[in-house]
Amino acid sequence: MALPFLKQRPKKLLFFAISVLIPIIFLYFWLNANNLMTDFWKWGIQFVFLQTSHTSPENSYVLLPTIKQTIFVGGLVLIPLILSRNIAFAWMLFSLLFAVPRFDFFHLVPFAAFFAISIGTANIKPKYLVLVILICLAFFVALTNSILKQDHSFLDKNTLMVAAYVKNNLQNKTVFFLNSYDQIYFLDNIMPAVKPWVPQLPWYFGFYGDEFLSDIQKSRPQIIIVSPYLNKAVGGLGAYQPSGVLEYIQQNYLMTYSFSEGTKVYEHL
Repeated sequence: MALPFLKQRPKKLLFFAISVLIPIIFLYFWLNANNLMTDFWKWGIQFVFLQTSHTSPENSYVLLPTIKQTIFVGGLVLIPLILSRNIAFAWMLFSLLFAVPRFDFFHLVPFAAFFAISIGTANIKPKYLVLVILICLAFFVALTNSILKQDHSFLDKNTLMVAAYVKNNLQNKTVFFLNSYDQIYFLDNIMPAVKPWVPQLPWYFGFYGDEFLSDIQKSRPQIIIVSPYLNKAVGGLGAYQPSGVLEYIQQNYLMTYSFSEGTKVYEHL
């Protein structure tokens, strides 16, 4: 944000600094007033900037692009590199940082915007314009075709099936999802029964520690819905079992329903 102001006079730089500082001051007082400063420091600063660099390899938060994905993105970068040398190209390269440390194509949304600006403002000779458009279309058609062949990451058939069950049978219950399905809270307009809500990812759990089990015991959800744990993690996900949680569920809950893909519904005794 500051880059466009670096060549401006000190007065404009001062106005920019004040515009950034004012919301930070309001945020500071609001966090203090609501006793959230400790949580903000723990999850917004300590975990993000200090803890993740020490995450063990088996629970690594890093997801590198595949060779195919690298070639695809590299090809897209090459097009504006040949055609355009304006500031949009520099921003396009910077926007690639949003795709790390866990690479996925949907993290390239900022990249797509600057790619379009870079191509749109490039000085392209009319006789080459159709060729450039066709090449860009070929890249995006290939990407779209690849995505359409996959199940939606957040709205797959199993998720929608569990969401329908919760909506039809558990509307008046306090519900907590273990090992995925967090999006159902939004689909069914319900709140997580365990607070604070923490994304159930191994690199978070390594930092959260025994507090997770303690929070479940304090909250005592009426219903806990457990997705089956994988034998081997996929992209670092699906296999990490938080210590003591399954044992607690087996001792204090009764399984009342099982979905075909293995997800189980437990009700508090």
